[in-house]
Amino acid sequence: MRNALLEAAFNCTDEGIIITDEDQCILEVNEAIRLMTGFTREELLGKKVPFLSIGESGELFSQIMDDLRQNGIWQGCVNSQHKNGDASHANCSVRQMELQSGLFFISHINIPGRQSLAQASDRYCQYRNEAASNRTVLQQTFDQLKQTNKHQLAICFFDLDDFISVNQQYGTDAGEHVLAEIPNRIHQFAKVRMIHRYAGDEFVVLLSDIHDHVECERALERIQSLLSAPITTVSGQSIVISASIGYTLYPEDTDNLDTLIRHADQAMLNAKMDGKGKYCRYDTSEAVEIAEKNQQRREIATAIDEDQLELFFQPKIRLSTGKIFGFEALIRWRHPERGLLTPDKFISAIYDTDLEVKLGNWVIQRALETLSQWQNRGWQYQLSINLSAGHLCFRSFFVDLEQFAHKYADLDLSRLQIEILESNRLSDLTLIRKVISKLASHYGISTALDDFGTGYSSLTHIRNLPVSLVKIDQLFVRQMLINPEDCKIVEGVIALAQSFNVTVLAEGVESIKHGEILLAMGCDLAQGYAIAKPMPMDLINLFLNAFRGIAEWTSMRGIRSQGRNSQLSLFYHYTCFWLEQLDVVINHDEIQGQTPPILNPHLCHCGIWLDRARQQDLFDGNTLAALSGWHAELHRHGQSLSELQQQGKISESRQLYLTLQPNFNDILEQIQSIIR
Repeated sequence: MRNALLEAAFNCTDEGIIITDEDQCILEVNEAIRLMTGFTREELLGKKVPFLSIGESGELFSQIMDDLRQNGIWQGCVNSQHKNGDASHANCSVRQMELQSGLFFISHINIPGRQSLAQASDRYCQYRNEAASNRTVLQQTFDQLKQTNKHQLAICFFDLDDFISVNQQYGTDAGEHVLAEIPNRIHQFAKVRMIHRYAGDEFVVLLSDIHDHVECERALERIQSLLSAPITTVSGQSIVISASIGYTLYPEDTDNLDTLIRHADQAMLNAKMDGKGKYCRYDTSEAVEIAEKNQQRREIATAIDEDQLELFFQPKIRLSTGKIFGFEALIRWRHPERGLLTPDKFISAIYDTDLEVKLGNWVIQRALETLSQWQNRGWQYQLSINLSAGHLCFRSFFVDLEQFAHKYADLDLSRLQIEILESNRLSDLTLIRKVISKLASHYGISTALDDFGTGYSSLTHIRNLPVSLVKIDQLFVRQMLINPEDCKIVEGVIALAQSFNVTVLAEGVESIKHGEILLAMGCDLAQGYAIAKPMPMDLINLFLNAFRGIAEWTSMRGIRSQGRNSQLSLFYHYTCFWLEQLDVVINHDEIQGQTPPILNPHLCHCGIWLDRARQQDLFDGNTLAALSGWHAELHRHGQSLSELQQQGKISESRQLYLTLQPNFNDILEQIQSIIR
């Protein structure tokens, strides 16, 4: 709801808004820009601003960048040209925003067309000279208050809401009257020590002797109340105005005045997002987080340039044959101070930044180099790499790929597979579909959906994207033995993939039992610690020579093609694992961290299996009756053993378990006997 409101507000305002990256390339514009300039959104995205005469050299550009570096804002008049060639001038204000995802600029454009550029420029120069004088007084007042103030200072940034509509509806004289009245209203509050008109309809206000955030926000509510009373102009017009306010407290936020004003300005922008007449405080912890993230990005850039990164490789196998068919390449960072780091320790810092593309390109180049080495050794293994959807949609992706692949002209690119996180920004399905299709048709490179099942639109993704593989998220696979809900998800993903004729692979296979149950479910491809942990390149040959497959899995080779037997095998392995859990709880002294068996016969894996078998009429009545009877018998015994444990009768429970163990084994044998 909030995002929808923000998008509506962005496009409904009469003021043109442009958001650019640190290279001044346009990331987004609103509808007002199209109406003002004649350029469509599609014509502008990714380009420099074509309709404002600023340039990247000369006095004006230097002045803008200097102001942004010093104050975080620039305001002035520039020449503007409509798409049809008509020239005019534009009032323009530019703010610099440093967010976690990088440095951005937001520009507010107004093309009034009522006064000449010379008149507007003269007026702006007069305002700029006055502002410079007032800025000196503001700094002096702040310095004095730092020495005499008993508690904290509040540095507040006021921005009048929709002030452009006042000029448009009532005229600029009325607007100037309102701007002159604002300081009079604010000065009625006792704690106000200084009001500085910062830029246009923006004011910086200093409040003294503020104890805490609660007192400051009460003061701001009082000031907002004073501002909300109608303002009567000389001509008798009644104008109601509101202000969005951001604030920060000194010395809680310890920095120079320019930085404190910029912090309050950033908080004001957050307040504006919540609607008119709101206030918001600057979050110093968020600022620390941003600074840490920027530092980490610098370190990652250094790591790429100085070869601190390397690829580790985790094997992928066919469970029923024990054959290794490929590896997944996983980034590792040999940090000079923190040691070997896995991607979860640093990768989130570069999402939606140029570093994401730079790191992805590094991975592509290393993967191609590795495949070339393997091809020279006669190895035909597939190698999969992880790339973000943002990188795949990056404008130079195919140009870069072509350049990298050109170095290995004899390489069979069909052995390269690209994995995309299903939860990773798959909003533009049309574009991603085109990229995946081109990878397959032009290069023979297949694509996989990684962490499948974690996204919000799994069905949409598998139906619309021409991927050749889906990988079940390892969290579901790891928990499937102890959590029936995760087990349902795993079985559902397998069935969904099979219905769309897409191969499925399970990540997070950490035990033999995981593999047995996956095979019974119909999943034959897997990777995980039960097979091997990720390893550096120099250990791959040693692993290949030692690995012989896992007998418990290869013995189930024919089970997948037999629907009835695969379901009965699933019930059997569920029962085996339940008994293993029972054995641990009853017979081991150290059970901390161990998961006890589910004693509710309707909520355990087998109970859920039986309910589904009845609903879907999978077996005849005699088979279901036998399975239900054995299931009920096991749960009666499990309940008796659990009650003895809870009563503290540990030795009695263990003796009873020994007595019942032949019965448990007999039930397992009887279940096996009906699996033909």
